[in-house]
Amino acid sequence: MEFGILAALILSYISYGIYICFKNYFAERHNNIINLHKANCLSTYFTFIDSADDNTRQAILQYATQTIYSHQPTGYSGRGSDGTSNPNPIVEIVKNVAAPNAGE
Repeated sequence: MEFGILAALILSYISYGIYICFKNYFAERHNNIINLHKANCLSTYFTFIDSADDNTRQAILQYATQTIYSHQPTGYSGRGSDGTSNPNPIVEIVKNVAAPNAGE
């Protein structure tokens, strides 16, 4: 009787540890993919910004900011989000700053 309880307790600790390891792995993979995507966005932003006029620069800046600071689903996070979230304050600030300069 005591052996069965002890075996069940040890098995539950091991299975919980494995669950935590998998959860951490998927969180790390999610963050890695998101950070690589943001780095790629920044590198292409600097490439495009050098060869564009002012209106195109503003559009590229707005899109790059939205891409970098918005939530990006990867499939590794188990939340099932479709990527639509509340507007990010940083994206709104860039829109407001870019809008008055677009008419100049």
